[in-house]
Amino acid sequence: MSSQQGCDCCDEALGENHPLSLALRAGLATRQANAGNTADSLAAYRKVLAGREAALGPNDPATLSTLINLGTQVLIGEQDKGQAVSLLQRAYDGCRQQYGPDDKNTRAAQIWLEKAKAADFSDKPAVVMLTGTRPNYAEGAEVSVRWAVTSGQAGVADWIGLYPVSDCGKPQGGVCPTGSLAWFYLNSQADVPAARIAGPGSVTLTLPIGTLSPCVQYALYYCLNGGYDIAGMSLPFTVGSPVTISGVSNPSYFVGETITATWTNAAPVGASDWIGLYAVSDCGACPGGRCPVGSLAWVYLSGTQSKPATAPASPGIVSLVVPSGLTAGVRYALFYCLNDDYEIAGMSQAFTAGG
Repeated sequence: MSSQQGCDCCDEALGENHPLSLALRAGLATRQANAGNTADSLAAYRKVLAGREAALGPNDPATLSTLINLGTQVLIGEQDKGQAVSLLQRAYDGCRQQYGPDDKNTRAAQIWLEKAKAADFSDKPAVVMLTGTRPNYAEGAEVSVRWAVTSGQAGVADWIGLYPVSDCGKPQGGVCPTGSLAWFYLNSQADVPAARIAGPGSVTLTLPIGTLSPCVQYALYYCLNGGYDIAGMSLPFTVGSPVTISGVSNPSYFVGETITATWTNAAPVGASDWIGLYAVSDCGACPGGRCPVGSLAWVYLSGTQSKPATAPASPGIVSLVVPSGLTAGVRYALFYCLNDDYEIAGMSQAFTAGG
């Protein structure tokens, strides 16, 4: 079952405005945004916003988070300055009322609001969709990605590079650091093409050996004009580990907010495998290390704390609510643990808790 089908089934069973239905659709919107699927992502975010405003109210933390996500996606993906300013102004006003002027969530909304007000789209850069990657690769494997410009046009010195997801910014409008792990121009060479390549096209990169961590999430990023401004990114993937946990893409989550994650396992899935929330510093190396007894939140891969009779099929979706009592500034992550034990097989991107 696809993520879209899962959302539709949950809507039918529980209602469109049920918290789980909204959480699943919010996770779908994030995955679509990360994949460069701007139109579907915006539609999903708008549906989530309407549902959360109706069910939770305009100043609920989950509603405010959705406002910020939708506003930034409208700004970056659609480049609609007027609508982005309107959404982000509402987010900023709500965060000021809910958290106060000095809270980091208020400051984040303010920063994006100022970016929206200052935006000038008279010369739009390319917005690019990258598709075709798998959830997991072996070291030294070739990764082929298809790219297509959805707005603007490709530049002659545009290029695609490999980075850890944690090193780079938003899928569109963020910035990657210097020093990619592998890269090519759009002609699949290290020499600038003689002329602009209109696309769509494909680029194949070889993963380096001995330098990639098996539980770190990597992605391919489309960067503009020989620089490091991001116009698109692929779905994240791991190298060496059969397990991935994706969709945990926000740098911070509010207490009480639902984190919706997609897990995949290329190895046989166990009925007793589970996913738990821990401080990153509390757990060992990934994979093969161990987490301590006493996770902060957890579910089996079926999405509940009742052990399934049979192992669920990969991929799957789980949701966890961020509990109270988390420490500001501490990095947390979701860990995939094996067979009712604490051995780590995979982990999500790390995040902090806010609000």
